[in-house]
Amino acid sequence: FTYWYLLSAPLVAGVLIWLWRKNLALRFVAVVLFLSLVVTGGLELTRLLQTNRTQIRLWNAQDIELSQQIRQKTDPKGVFLTAAVHDHPAVALAGRKTLLGYPGTIWSWGIAGWDIRERDVHTMFRGGEGAKRLWKKYDVGYIIISNRERGFEPELDEEIIASQSELVLEQGSTKVYQVIH
Repeated sequence: FTYWYLLSAPLVAGVLIWLWRKNLALRFVAVVLFLSLVVTGGLELTRLLQTNRTQIRLWNAQDIELSQQIRQKTDPKGVFLTAAVHDHPAVALAGRKTLLGYPGTIWSWGIAGWDIRERDVHTMFRGGEGAKRLWKKYDVGYIIISNRERGFEPELDEEIIASQSELVLEQGSTKVYQVIH
């Protein structure tokens, strides 16, 4: 958006100058447009300068509490199997490693085989012997099951995951399991 703004500002200025030079009626239009641009820009700056309130909330109080509990009850070096989302509290707030970040940008990090890893993450959430083999292959230490994971993998099998791992943390509908290798 910033680049578009920087590129369009000279064009808008050129249009206003062109209108100003044409005739009296268009000069009036140029003044009205100029004033509307100044007023709306001022309103936007006023909104942006209000730093005392959060504009966009990425995490709610439960996410913050969950991240604090994850920091207290899990190994800082453990690899977490989470939904591949950009705002997972285990990663963004608790600072834990995840097996797969957000696929929409992970390719830009130059990680080869991310598409295979994404397929494997889905397989691991479905549970079973194939999942156990992949947990070991990727050295997964913890599995988080929350609404993020339920939305990420529609065929998620919580019962199989629970039977093949140990529950270390539960908060509302979120469960953190430690993988038993």
